[in-house]
Amino acid sequence: MDSSQTPPPTERVDIFDVPVNNQIVAFQVIVKFLEEANKRGAFTFKESAKIWQCLELFKPPPNTSENEIGSTLDTSTKLQVT
Repeated sequence: MDSSQTPPPTERVDIFDVPVNNQIVAFQVIVKFLEEANKRGAFTFKESAKIWQCLELFKPPPNTSENEIGSTLDTSTKLQVT
C-alpha cells in the first residue's frame, strides 16, 4: 500500500476537554459516554441493542458530505474517555 492510500492519523482528544457549545457536540459527547458505558458492561444485551438501534438513526447515509451533516468536529478527531 502506498502513501496515497494511507489514511491520515487520527487525533485523540480527552472527552473532558471538549467544549460543549452546541447540540451536535453535546450529542456526540453523550454517544461517546454511552459507548464507553456499554464497553464496561453497563447495559444488558437487550438495552445495548435498543441503544444501537436508536444511534443508527443519527448516522449519515454513505456518501454524505460533512457539510450536509453539519458536524462541528473534525472527522479525524476521536473522543476518548479517560
